[in-house]
Amino acid sequence: MVLAELVQYVVTGLLVGGVYALMSIGLGLIFGVMRVVNFAQGDFMMLGMYLTFETGRVVLAGPRDALLADARVQRAYLGA
Repeated sequence: MVLAELVQYVVTGLLVGGVYALMSIGLGLIFGVMRVVNFAQGDFMMLGMYLTFETGRVVLAGPRDALLADARVQRAYLGA
């Protein structure tokens, strides 16, 4: 294994772990406050991931630009 591959695996693992942590914190917060398991949270997370991926693929922008553009679209769609 080359050092570059090891670094890539570590970074990927940290990023995936961060996504899992954010999802579990959100579920824990909602369940702790409302005592209801919100299954729609996973749907909204997948919607955000898919829109970010497609925007980045179509526009050929960086992940940060795609994320900001999708945040604006979701805010307009949800009316928040």
